[in-house]
Amino acid sequence: MFNPRKTASKFSPGLGILGTILMSSTTISSASALPLSPGDRLSVSIPNEKYFARTYEVNQNGELEIPLLGEVTVAGLEPIEVDLKAEQEGLLGQMATLKAQISRLENELTILAQKEVVLDTLDRDLQIAQAVFASTLTKIDLSKGDPFADTVGESNIG
Repeated sequence: MFNPRKTASKFSPGLGILGTILMSSTTISSASALPLSPGDRLSVSIPNEKYFARTYEVNQNGELEIPLLGEVTVAGLEPIEVDLKAEQEGLLGQMATLKAQISRLENELTILAQKEVVLDTLDRDLQIAQAVFASTLTKIDLSKGDPFADTVGESNIG
């Protein structure tokens, strides 16, 4: 059954599936709160997640059964401890997510660095090809000389 002495109103900014636990609206100091036991009810609210926002009852095994999270042991804990545990779980979930993102970004950085090496090589090859082409074009122009020089000289001689 719901025991009002075991409730506290506490907002915790923890992230993750368990996230924020809002216990009953009755505010009682954590010093007077009794440990949770089977049959106690907790209102769970997770920011930006309406599906999980509802009241959960501590089962006979002393656990809250929360979708996607599974069973969370809360028996013997005071409401403030459950709140701190929720925040810790949320932070651990956030840390795992950040580690996965860092790993993915490191892999992406490695791939982009390899592509940069290929791009730099192609850019250098292009610059070399342009220099060879310009040099060859200049040699062709110099070897031809003045194409009108011979025709002008022939018309004066003849």
